[in-house]
Amino acid sequence: MRLLAAFALATTSFVALATAGETPSQSSIRLAQAASCSAWNQTCYSRCKDDACRKSNCGPKLTACLKSGCWTEGAGHGGAQHCGLAKQ
Repeated sequence: MRLLAAFALATTSFVALATAGETPSQSSIRLAQAASCSAWNQTCYSRCKDDACRKSNCGPKLTACLKSGCWTEGAGHGGAQHCGLAKQ
């Protein structure tokens, strides 16, 4: 239990340090750590500027992710594929 608490504290501290003043590539690394399709869907929603973007991009990607467990970012965000995600 103490080990788990220590790990949680260290992880929280690392994330807090990483998000303050990070570069875009560091931000991408942090975003790549999202563990579920729904987390990536929220990222997609935040990147879109309007509902048309959300409907045409985020919806189909979420549907595909819920089937495969993989999310593929748009070309404008590097096009990286993130697999092994929780299908939720």
